[in-house]
Amino acid sequence: ELRLVDASASAGAYRPVAQLLDVDVCREWLNEVRVRIDAPSLPAAASLFAKRWSFLITGAPLYAMSVFDKGLRVGLDGVGLDADYADRLWVSRLRLRDADVTLAPPGSMRDDWRLDVTTRLFAGHVAPLWRALSAAGGVAERILWENLAVRAYSLYEGRLDAVAPDALARAQADFDWLRRDAPPAVFGLDHNPLKRYDFAPTPVPGRAQPVRFRKTCCLYYQVPHAREYCRACPLIKPGRTPPVVFD
Repeated sequence: ELRLVDASASAGAYRPVAQLLDVDVCREWLNEVRVRIDAPSLPAAASLFAKRWSFLITGAPLYAMSVFDKGLRVGLDGVGLDADYADRLWVSRLRLRDADVTLAPPGSMRDDWRLDVTTRLFAGHVAPLWRALSAAGGVAERILWENLAVRAYSLYEGRLDAVAPDALARAQADFDWLRRDAPPAVFGLDHNPLKRYDFAPTPVPGRAQPVRFRKTCCLYYQVPHAREYCRACPLIKPGRTPPVVFD
């Protein structure tokens, strides 16, 4: 469900994520993505790629941490991405080379383990990749980090209903820590982006649940085949103030 597969899976062309830290290679990849999904620009391609990668790189790793007390090895050298496309959509998987996991220690020692797992994930994987995407695609890093924050919120607020009560309590504690107390060093930044983008949801007429609207525009609406705004788009927030749109 969270699109995690073994790296030896044969479907699709495999590319180690570490290759994308080279700005020239990253730009070449983004141009391929841009053509395949019919994006109008490199910034839009970079943002949409980051949205998809954010789903993959937060989904299985954070779910494993919070629900199963296991840490996946998601270093840039050990993770690959697919290049399958269907009807202008990127059909993607998180392809993991090393299936070994770290196990959470008991009691209060879990806090140190969680700090290590999340630092390796965000500061070790996401932060350098986002810097390369920003440089290659000409898109502001804050858009990419909000893309990730939205996916993390979606995971913890929408995918944990069926887990056991003890796992649910642990996941809620992890979520609260990530968006309130995790130090900036966890993300390789001078701030906590999950805390920065944790806004109070806004009631919306016609929607059953309130929406946590974004502050930055992810550029999804620019893709011709989409013809719609993302669910949390600041451009459609009721009574909105002018959104932050980065060209």
